[in-house]
Amino acid sequence: MRDDFSKPTKRLLAERANFICTNPSCRRNQLAPSSEQKDKVIHLGKAAHICAASSNGPRYDASQSSEERASIDNAIYLCGSCADKVDKNNGADFSVQLLLDWKQTHEEWVASKLNRGELDEVVTHNIIWQEFDAVETAINNSGTVIVNQGITEQRAKEIASELFEANFTKLSKEASDTALSRANLLTERLLTNLEKTNSTLERFSDPAVQSTLYDAQKTYALSGHSEKLEALCDMLTARVSGAGYDLVDLTLDKAIQVCRELTPAMINTLSFVMAVRYRIVENNTIPKFIDANIKPLVGNLALSNPELRHLEQAGCLVVSRGMISKQSIGECYAKLYPEVAKQLKTQSTKSFDEHLIKWHPFLAEVIERWEDSILSHSTLQPAGVCIAWANLSTDNKQIFDYLRWLHAR
Repeated sequence: MRDDFSKPTKRLLAERANFICTNPSCRRNQLAPSSEQKDKVIHLGKAAHICAASSNGPRYDASQSSEERASIDNAIYLCGSCADKVDKNNGADFSVQLLLDWKQTHEEWVASKLNRGELDEVVTHNIIWQEFDAVETAINNSGTVIVNQGITEQRAKEIASELFEANFTKLSKEASDTALSRANLLTERLLTNLEKTNSTLERFSDPAVQSTLYDAQKTYALSGHSEKLEALCDMLTARVSGAGYDLVDLTLDKAIQVCRELTPAMINTLSFVMAVRYRIVENNTIPKFIDANIKPLVGNLALSNPELRHLEQAGCLVVSRGMISKQSIGECYAKLYPEVAKQLKTQSTKSFDEHLIKWHPFLAEVIERWEDSILSHSTLQPAGVCIAWANLSTDNKQIFDYLRWLHAR
């Protein structure tokens, strides 16, 4: 026999919760006016038992009386999804004390908002996130004190995980588990990057940041390409660490969305174009840069015109319509590094391309293919700049360099 709650108990429980799910990681509103019947409301919330209403149920307590099981003290107000979640695995993952803590914290939170104009939630992808008020201080391996105001690292992980699970396409169990594992890996890498840059996590509650985070999760979850993981995490780090919704943020949002449409070879090609079209290093470090940063790309480039047209259509590459004259790789370098070009000219009649091949024989084929492709009269679009820079494994890379390169176009 079940010891169910009475209707007055259910009503009082819902009112004390302000018709909002008590789970602090959810807090979805459960009450709305009916659009079809003016004298009705739509109520979705549930009065769930903390200790089961009958034997063999989740968290059943044999010492309770029937009255105690059916009392409001044994009740917690949850949305349907969370009610099901806390009872899975016979309630082993959600203890009695945890649910009691949820309930107490939630009612105190509701009381603190009495007669105020807002409840401070941020609505994104049908999920309402409540930013924690606590300030977490963590110490990284180097001894640096990092203060995360507003959102703890654990809360950031919860946001990322629930955001992904709530929005990602339903697949088979095996595929879903793989996708979730990849999404969680991306989150871990992102949090590690943010810790290294001493960045706070408060922008995890920003709807625009959450939307971009989900775009990155979906991209890596579907592909599993390690090359994409590093580039996505680099761009996300810059996005979360940014000062506000400015040009860099808009461009990073676009770049992260576009990554889903690109193969690793296409991403490498954007980095290669950047290395040829932009002055990234100083004169005396060109050979070292080519060996360390360009050589790893050369073995996996997308140089066919159909692939390059795809990069153009994706908004990463701009092919000249008379604005950019056709230039070889050597001519590009001579323009970027005139001091080196002048010195070489006094020493030899060879072209800059010939010098590059002499120093780095692996460049011979790509130099030839560059001249035969549309790359010889192409440059990067803003989204392409962000992807290219994120994919380049340069020493001492700074996340705020994105603004520098966008201005350098």
